Amino acid sequence: MNPSRKGDCEYNVIGTTLPGLGLGTRHVQALLLFVGLAISEAAGVSLSLGIVAMTDMYNTNADVEIFTWDKQTQDIILSSVLWGYTLMQLPAGQLAHMYGGKNLLVWATLLSGVASALIPWSAHVGGWQGVCVCRVFQGFAQGAFLPALHTFLGKWAPVNERSRFGACVYGGAQVGTVICMTMCGFLASSTYGWPAIFYSLGLVSVVFASILYLFVADSPAQHKSISIEEKLYIQSSLGQVNVKESLRIPWKAILTSIPVWSIVVAHIGCFWGYATFLAEIPSYIHKVLGANIQENGVYSALPYFAMWIMGFIFSLISDYCINKQHCTITTGRKVANTIGTWIPALGMICLSYVPTNNIALAVTVLIITNASLASTFVGFSINMIDLTPNFAGTLMSVSCFFANLFTIMTPITAGLILTDDTDQSQWRIVFFIAAGMLFFTNLFFILFGSADMLPCNEPHYFRSENSITPDDSADLKKSETESNR
Repeated sequence: MNPSRKGDCEYNVIGTTLPGLGLGTRHVQALLLFVGLAISEAAGVSLSLGIVAMTDMYNTNADVEIFTWDKQTQDIILSSVLWGYTLMQLPAGQLAHMYGGKNLLVWATLLSGVASALIPWSAHVGGWQGVCVCRVFQGFAQGAFLPALHTFLGKWAPVNERSRFGACVYGGAQVGTVICMTMCGFLASSTYGWPAIFYSLGLVSVVFASILYLFVADSPAQHKSISIEEKLYIQSSLGQVNVKESLRIPWKAILTSIPVWSIVVAHIGCFWGYATFLAEIPSYIHKVLGANIQENGVYSALPYFAMWIMGFIFSLISDYCINKQHCTITTGRKVANTIGTWIPALGMICLSYVPTNNIALAVTVLIITNASLASTFVGFSINMIDLTPNFAGTLMSVSCFFANLFTIMTPITAGLILTDDTDQSQWRIVFFIAAGMLFFTNLFFILFGSADMLPCNEPHYFRSENSITPDDSADLKKSETESNR
C-alpha cells in the first residue's frame, strides 16, 4: 500500500493517520550534520585568511615563518583544494548510494583535519608546492561531504520540512566560515601565530569525527533509538514505507534530464560567485580597503553570519508559501534562486565602485550580498531532492563535479587579472565576471528548471528492463502531482 499525503503534515501509513511531529531524532541528526559541515567548511576556508597572515611581511610575530608568495602563487594555492574536491565528486555520490553517507562523513572529517594539521609543516618543508599537496588531499576528503549530506537529507527530511531541514544543515557552512574567519584573525595575531589556525582545526576535526561515528545513522530505519511514530512519519512522507529494494543508479535518465542540467548550470554560477567571496574578499579587504589582520577576520565573517541568519528566514518563507499552496514547488525554487543570485550579482557590481576609504559601506554591501546568497539553499540546492530523493547524493555529486570544474578557475582567473592587487579597477573586472556568471546561470534555471519528481526515482522504473507499465505510469503521475501541491 502506497502512503498518501493528506493536508500539510498528515500521512496515512497502513491505515493509521500520523500528524506532523515536533522535535525528534531527525532534528538531532540535522544538528550533528550542521556541526560537521561547519567544521569541514572552517577547515576548507581557513587558508583564505591564513594565507594573508602567512605572507604578511609586517607580521609582528617574529617566531613564525613568513613566505614571499606573489598573488598568482597564492591563488594557485587557494584553488588547489578544488582539484581534489572535484576529483572526488562522482565516486563520492556512488559510494554514498552504495554504502550510506555515515562512513563517508566520518572519514571526510577525519582526513580533512589531518590535512589541516599538516599545512604548517608542509609549508616549511615543501614551500607553496607542499601546501598545494596538503590542500589537494584535503579537497579530496571534503569532496565526499555534500554528496553524503544530500543522501542523508533524501532519507531524513520529510517533504513539508525539506526547506527548513536543508537550510539548517547547510547553514553549517556559514557558521563554520564565521567562526573560522573570526578565530583565524585572532589566532594569527597570537603568540603561536598563523600555524595555530591549522593545528586547532585539525584537533577539532579529529574529535568530531568520532562523535559522528557514534551518533549518526544513515536512515530512520537504521537508527537505534528513534520512535516508531517518528520513523513512520518520515518514511511515509518520503514514500519509503515497505520499499526495501536497493535501486541501481539510473545514469542515463539523470544525465539526459533538462531539469537536472538546469540545476548543474545554476550550481556553476552560484559556486563561482561564492568562491569569489570566499577566496578573494579577505585579500580585497586587506589590500584595497587597508584592514589589519584582526579587523579583516571580523569584516570577512560578518557577511557569512548574515547569510546564516537569512538561510533560516528564506527556508521558513519557502516552506510556508509551498505548504499553504501560495505557489508550486517549482515556482518557489525559481523565485528563491533568483533572489539568491541576482541580488548578489548587483551587490558585486556595487562593491566594485565603493570608495576605498569607506570600509563601513563596503562591509554593508558585502553583508547584503551574502545574506541574499543564502536563498539558493532553498533554490537549486534543495531542488535536487525534489527531483530524486532516492538519488539525491548522486545528483549532488554530478552537479558538484561540473560546478567545481568551473570554480577551480575562479581564483586562477582572479590571479591573472590582478597584476596589482591594490588596484580597485582590476578588482572591478573580477567582480563583474562573477556577477555575469550569477545572472546568466540563474536565467537558464528559470527557463528550464522543474521540481517534478523524475520517473527514475521510483522502483516502478526498473521493472521490465526499465520499462513502465500503464498502471505504474499513472501511479507516477499521481505521485508527482501530489508532491507539488
